[in-house]
Amino acid sequence: MCLNQLQTRMRQYFIHDGHTKKGPFNFEQLKDYHLKKDTLVWYEGLKEWAKAAQLEDFNDFFIQQVITPPLPKALEMNAASRDKILSSFEDAAEISREPEKKSLRWPIIISIIILLGIIATIFFYH
Repeated sequence: MCLNQLQTRMRQYFIHDGHTKKGPFNFEQLKDYHLKKDTLVWYEGLKEWAKAAQLEDFNDFFIQQVITPPLPKALEMNAASRDKILSSFEDAAEISREPEKKSLRWPIIISIIILLGIIATIFFYH
Protein backbone atom coordinates (compact mmCIF):
# COMPACT_ATOMS: atom_id res chain seq x y z
CA MET A 1 0.00 0.00 0.00
CA CYS A 2 1.48 3.31 -1.04
CA LEU A 3 1.63 6.37 1.21
CA ASN A 4 -1.26 8.10 -0.60
CA GLN A 5 -3.56 5.07 -0.12
CA LEU A 6 -2.58 4.86 3.54
CA GLN A 7 -3.37 8.55 4.04
CA THR A 8 -6.73 8.07 2.32
CA ARG A 9 -7.59 5.18 4.64
CA MET A 10 -6.66 7.19 7.76
CA ARG A 11 -8.42 10.46 6.86
CA GLN A 12 -11.54 11.60 8.64
CA TYR A 13 -14.09 12.81 6.08
CA PHE A 14 -17.04 15.10 6.57
CA ILE A 15 -19.88 15.33 4.08
CA HIS A 16 -22.76 17.71 3.53
CA ASP A 17 -25.91 16.02 2.24
CA GLY A 18 -27.60 19.24 1.19
CA HIS A 19 -29.18 19.78 4.61
CA THR A 20 -26.68 18.95 7.33
CA LYS A 21 -23.01 18.31 7.87
CA LYS A 22 -22.27 14.69 8.79
CA GLY A 23 -19.14 12.97 9.97
CA PRO A 24 -16.49 12.17 10.69
CA PHE A 25 -16.35 9.04 8.52
CA ASN A 26 -13.39 6.93 7.58
CA PHE A 27 -12.94 5.87 3.97
CA GLU A 28 -14.55 2.44 4.50
CA GLN A 29 -17.66 3.98 6.08
CA LEU A 30 -18.08 6.30 3.10
CA LYS A 31 -18.13 3.30 0.76
CA ASP A 32 -21.39 2.24 2.41
CA TYR A 33 -22.83 5.77 2.29
CA HIS A 34 -23.56 5.83 -1.49
CA LEU A 35 -22.03 9.19 -2.26
CA LYS A 36 -23.17 11.13 -5.28
CA LYS A 37 -20.79 13.02 -7.53
CA ASP A 38 -22.08 16.35 -6.26
CA THR A 39 -21.94 15.44 -2.54
CA LEU A 40 -19.79 18.02 -0.77
CA VAL A 41 -16.79 16.53 1.06
CA TRP A 42 -14.16 18.02 3.33
CA TYR A 43 -11.18 16.57 5.18
CA GLU A 44 -8.26 18.11 6.99
CA GLY A 45 -5.90 19.55 4.41
CA LEU A 46 -8.59 20.83 2.04
CA LYS A 47 -9.02 24.59 1.98
CA GLU A 48 -12.76 24.35 1.30
CA TRP A 49 -15.55 21.88 0.64
CA ALA A 50 -15.35 20.12 -2.73
CA LYS A 51 -17.64 17.88 -4.76
CA ALA A 52 -16.76 14.21 -4.31
CA ALA A 53 -16.21 13.78 -8.06
CA GLN A 54 -13.47 16.44 -7.95
CA LEU A 55 -11.40 14.62 -5.32
CA GLU A 56 -8.84 12.01 -6.31
CA ASP A 57 -9.73 9.87 -3.26
CA PHE A 58 -13.13 9.14 -4.81
CA ASN A 59 -12.14 8.26 -8.40
CA ASP A 60 -13.19 4.63 -7.89
CA PHE A 61 -16.55 5.60 -6.38
CA PHE A 62 -18.04 6.73 -9.64
CA ILE A 63 -18.01 4.29 -12.52
CA GLN A 64 -18.63 5.65 -15.98
CA GLN A 65 -22.30 5.32 -16.75
CA VAL A 66 -22.99 3.25 -19.85
CA ILE A 67 -25.69 4.65 -22.09
CA THR A 68 -27.62 1.92 -23.85
CA PRO A 69 -29.31 2.38 -27.22
CA PRO A 70 -33.09 2.82 -27.25
CA LEU A 71 -35.25 -0.30 -27.23
CA PRO A 72 -36.90 -1.40 -30.48
CA LYS A 73 -40.45 -0.02 -30.87
CA ALA A 74 -42.05 -3.47 -30.47
CA LEU A 75 -40.38 -3.97 -27.09
CA GLU A 76 -41.32 -0.48 -25.94
CA MET A 77 -44.98 -1.19 -26.72
CA ASN A 78 -44.82 -4.49 -24.80
CA ALA A 79 -43.26 -2.71 -21.85
CA ALA A 80 -45.99 -0.08 -21.90
CA SER A 81 -48.68 -2.79 -22.05
CA ARG A 82 -47.05 -4.68 -19.19
CA ASP A 83 -46.91 -1.54 -17.05
CA LYS A 84 -50.57 -0.79 -17.81
CA ILE A 85 -51.59 -4.32 -16.82
CA LEU A 86 -49.55 -4.22 -13.62
CA SER A 87 -50.98 -0.86 -12.61
CA SER A 88 -54.52 -2.19 -13.16
CA PHE A 89 -53.82 -4.89 -10.56
CA GLU A 90 -52.74 -2.21 -8.09
CA ASP A 91 -55.93 -0.23 -8.81
CA ALA A 92 -58.06 -3.33 -8.32
CA ALA A 93 -56.37 -4.09 -5.02
CA GLU A 94 -57.19 -0.59 -3.78
CA ILE A 95 -60.84 -0.88 -4.82
CA SER A 96 -61.56 -4.30 -3.35
CA ARG A 97 -59.78 -4.66 -0.08
CA GLU A 98 -60.21 -7.90 1.83
CA PRO A 99 -62.25 -7.50 5.00
CA GLU A 100 -60.27 -7.82 8.17
CA LYS A 101 -60.53 -11.24 9.74
CA LYS A 102 -61.96 -11.03 13.22
CA SER A 103 -60.14 -12.74 16.02
CA LEU A 104 -62.00 -15.63 17.65
CA ARG A 105 -59.87 -15.56 20.76
CA TRP A 106 -62.32 -13.69 23.03
CA PRO A 107 -65.45 -15.60 22.01
CA ILE A 108 -63.62 -18.88 22.65
CA ILE A 109 -62.37 -17.73 26.06
CA ILE A 110 -65.85 -16.54 27.08
CA SER A 111 -67.39 -19.82 25.88
CA ILE A 112 -64.88 -21.83 27.94
CA ILE A 113 -65.62 -19.73 31.05
CA ILE A 114 -69.39 -20.24 30.60
CA LEU A 115 -68.91 -23.97 30.06
CA LEU A 116 -66.75 -24.24 33.19
CA GLY A 117 -69.42 -22.32 35.13
CA ILE A 118 -72.11 -24.73 33.99
CA ILE A 119 -69.97 -27.75 34.91
CA ALA A 120 -69.16 -26.23 38.33
CA THR A 121 -72.85 -25.50 38.96
CA ILE A 122 -73.88 -29.07 38.06
CA PHE A 123 -71.07 -30.50 40.21
CA PHE A 124 -71.94 -28.46 43.32
CA TYR A 125 -75.75 -29.01 43.12
CA HIS A 126 -75.52 -32.76 42.62
